[in-house]
Amino acid sequence: MQLKHYASGSSGPDAMIKGRVSLDAGSVASQRVLEVTFTFPEVLLAQSCGVSASPTAALTAGIGYGGARCVADGILGITYLNITTAAVDPAAVSWDVVVVLG
Repeated sequence: MQLKHYASGSSGPDAMIKGRVSLDAGSVASQRVLEVTFTFPEVLLAQSCGVSASPTAALTAGIGYGGARCVADGILGITYLNITTAAVDPAAVSWDVVVVLG
């Protein structure tokens, strides 16, 4: 994964890191959530961070996006939601991820 770093002015965040990650969530049980974690170097949990993620393609029918977060140092998570009454194995998809630090 190639990360891009951006610095901001005095009124904005300390830094922003952007990257793209490909995830294959595996099966998501009926009416459940599943957090899929992945490495995202240079992000420290102690830093105040906000995470935004956007899929680059449509998600499999019945699967929703439940948010993204810093899980641990260098680890982010994206949450999948299964709103159906059966297990769903969503197709692999790439996500554009932005982390705002500070």
